[in-house]
Amino acid sequence: MARFVLSVIAISLLALGAIYVVGSKSPKDDKANSPNAAVGSYELSSEKIDLGEMTVDDKKTATFTFKNTSTEPMNLSKFETSCNCTMTEVKMNGDTSPMFNMPAHMSATDRAWNRDLAVGDTATINVTYEPALMPVYGPIERYSTFKINSSKEIRLTVSAIVK
Repeated sequence: MARFVLSVIAISLLALGAIYVVGSKSPKDDKANSPNAAVGSYELSSEKIDLGEMTVDDKKTATFTFKNTSTEPMNLSKFETSCNCTMTEVKMNGDTSPMFNMPAHMSATDRAWNRDLAVGDTATINVTYEPALMPVYGPIERYSTFKINSSKEIRLTVSAIVK
């Protein structure tokens, strides 16, 4: 009886291993995994900016640029930040956004703000870190996110050393 149980366990493990190997080698949808799937092409000046050393009372801003290099307008929406100490402001098409923050700290109108970025146009995205609002010391990373055409999320990261 023990031999039968061991045989069943061994066969089950072999079957699970075969399923894992076959599943991990299945072709992937390259379009869905491409960085610009369903949104077209764009140029982002940087994904991360180091603000350097700062005191807890300092306030520093990193400026990112986002250019629409596709053949269609792109809608930029759902701007938010990872911490109440981080704010984001967008300038595009002669318009300046409200100051974005964590969703719980924004009005419904601010959370709903979105704009179309025309082909060839550039948006300037200012991410400001103000450690005094949520004091921490040492190395930090905070981020701001937004969506392109309601699908692809872009993350802009700022780092610093707070003394």
